[in-house]
Amino acid sequence: MAPRPVSRLLIALAVLVGIAGLVTVQTAAAAGATLYVDPKKGKDTRKGTKSGPFRSLDAAWRAARNGTTIKLAAGRIKVGPTYWEDKQGVTVVGAGMLKTSIPSANIFGIKDLTLRGVTVGGDVHCEQCDGFTLDKVRVLGRGLVQEGVKVNQSRRVTITGSDISGATDNAIDLVAVQHANVSGNQIHHAEDWCMYAKGGSAYVRVWDNDIHDCGTGGFTAGQGTGLQFMQAPWIQYEAYDVRVWNNRISDTAGAGLGANGAYDALFAHNTLLRVGSRSHALEVVFGLRSCDGQPGDEGRERCGQLIGQGAWGTTRVDDGDNAVRIPNKHVWFYDNIVVKAAGADTFSVADPFDGPSQDGSGVPRPALAFDDLQDVGTIVSADASASGPAHPIPAFTWDLPGVPAPADLSQAALTGLPDTAGAAR
Repeated sequence: MAPRPVSRLLIALAVLVGIAGLVTVQTAAAAGATLYVDPKKGKDTRKGTKSGPFRSLDAAWRAARNGTTIKLAAGRIKVGPTYWEDKQGVTVVGAGMLKTSIPSANIFGIKDLTLRGVTVGGDVHCEQCDGFTLDKVRVLGRGLVQEGVKVNQSRRVTITGSDISGATDNAIDLVAVQHANVSGNQIHHAEDWCMYAKGGSAYVRVWDNDIHDCGTGGFTAGQGTGLQFMQAPWIQYEAYDVRVWNNRISDTAGAGLGANGAYDALFAHNTLLRVGSRSHALEVVFGLRSCDGQPGDEGRERCGQLIGQGAWGTTRVDDGDNAVRIPNKHVWFYDNIVVKAAGADTFSVADPFDGPSQDGSGVPRPALAFDDLQDVGTIVSADASASGPAHPIPAFTWDLPGVPAPADLSQAALTGLPDTAGAAR
């Protein structure tokens, strides 16, 4: 039987399919290397090449493959907010934080993402991230965002050389974050804390930052958390192995530095200016642990599950007073200079607590905020010019079975400690 002739329509369709396949291959190849975004000259119907850039960061993210670099030209990128999910090794780099601006960035489930050289007109939120870097990024909340930078249930986080301000709560909020480095930043003008690390955050390093003009306080290791948001095995203390050194902290209404439910927290060689205007300059108080929400709310069942694994906490509905008090252990202040605001106390240290809210919590009773509290070489001065002899800082003690210890319990990782208190800036 003779073959039937192929219709012109089928030939045309075959040609179109071939062209489409070629375009897909070219786009994927470009995405694996470098994509370009130009908010003035670009179009999202293009392929993101240097000569044919996208207009929006959103389009570039959709086209990106693992390992892509996305280069942003100067200008204001208006399309957004931007949602980034489930990619690895992507770098987004602008022309400089005073030249390129992008909308709020909502990030989920990424690995090894770097954002560099941009202004974010809003907030940055990274959830379940493994390897997240902000480098030379300005985050402008302008009083319109709750947190400037919020990172939760994540690991390997770096924030460096950045300027973060304008949050109605906290400039930087780390919840259940392990292995974080925060250095060389301006962290300021937030209505609550400038920064805290809580919710079982661990192995956190904070140094050489300028932290200032915040309502509740400067930096605290720990605070308060709904138990269901924590991650095993860091499910007892609010913060583990937090080291804060060589920072300048100024103009806070509450404490410049604090520990709220911390284990192994070191505050060394910081200079505090005009702190504690409504209360005190330094604090060592309890963290608070609740089970957030109402019975039947999604995720609330995790509170009971984590208590079964040894967590400290409760399944009660929070009534504003019945939160579990989380103690501190091994909180050390070494060679800090404190210039208090007029009328401020130097230290606030909580008394032992053994109220009914501790029932069934697993917390040792009574809860102590000051177990191995050390204050060595603190200088309370009328100005910042004072200094004193440097004191050797011993290695931390680690007596938490089932919780990984940091690689180095000594203070060898604290680079750049000055010879005298307050000398480094």
